[in-house]
Amino acid sequence: MRGARALLGTFFALSFCACGSTPDPWTLPGDAGEPYLLLEPAAVDDLREGIEQLERNKLSAARATFAALLAGRPGDLAAAVWLQEAQITIAERRATRMGLDSLGRDEPRSHLRDLYRRAAENQPTSLAWFLAARIEDDGPAATLLLQRALELDPAMTWAHYGLAHVAARSGNWGLAREELDQAFSLDSGHLPSLRLYAWLQAEGGDLERAALAYESWLLHADEDLLATQSTRERVTLDLALVHLADGDEERAAERLATLVPGRVDEVRRLSCLAAIEEARDRIDAALRAASAARDAGPGALLPIVQEALLLEYWRGDLVAARDAWREVLRLSDESLDLAAGLQRFRAELHLERLERTLAETQP
Repeated sequence: MRGARALLGTFFALSFCACGSTPDPWTLPGDAGEPYLLLEPAAVDDLREGIEQLERNKLSAARATFAALLAGRPGDLAAAVWLQEAQITIAERRATRMGLDSLGRDEPRSHLRDLYRRAAENQPTSLAWFLAARIEDDGPAATLLLQRALELDPAMTWAHYGLAHVAARSGNWGLAREELDQAFSLDSGHLPSLRLYAWLQAEGGDLERAALAYESWLLHADEDLLATQSTRERVTLDLALVHLADGDEERAAERLATLVPGRVDEVRRLSCLAAIEEARDRIDAALRAASAARDAGPGALLPIVQEALLLEYWRGDLVAARDAWREVLRLSDESLDLAAGLQRFRAELHLERLERTLAETQP
């Protein structure tokens, strides 16, 4: 049964690799005098109200709130970013109402991309280039725009954070870490960079450092003006998964218990719960959680792999396990994702062994 527990621990897509022993590059609180965050405390309260309006889908009110804040402080990055987010959401909702979904998710953003690019070209500032890069989905183009921001202000922490984000999105983790080092050298308490740093550490398998970074970010999350309540909940789930992958199911359970069902990715939350229950030897509860995760995401591989392993190793129900592995094989065949390919290989190995065992036990 210990083998099943070890296998369940592999589900959370953490790529374990050799990690350096260099000290953490960040400290908190952040450096004073952030030149791109200009709002007074009262205006920050208004910004948070606008963010809540956006999360409650009061889009016109949110856009008006952010526009008014930016008019009062034209160089404020937080107000400019949230105004951009409101504009993107409004454009996408309008496209959906007009039946333009068939043109692709990117289509509603193309007009805004042009607007922000032209604005930066007409009045080039570091902030203008940063905003143009934020809405650019093409990695090389976004990199070029962020480099233009750095040409105007080599000390722009946000541009290095943006470059790290672009690099991480393309899978270039080494470059992402280099850019984060640059960001932290300019502002050791830059919270968006800290959140990205935590994710990179988790992906690199340094679970202890990832947990420390996530916990530090959550402690100071109210100071991150680009974060929302949804962001806090996603980070809390990520932290729970890090604790679970590190073998500390109790700390994982404590974090998971703070989340409201339906407010985060239910497939990930329920799969995490299934693994916690499996680690506690509560197999019925683990199977229920895995089944609920499967219902929450019918095309997701993770829950059905969990179910197959639980049935095979803990329940000894080889027929049900065989059926589950066949479903894993079917779902993985429909995906070109590398992780799906690995699960397909796993399913083939299990099916071969199960078919042989079942054939030998039949009269």
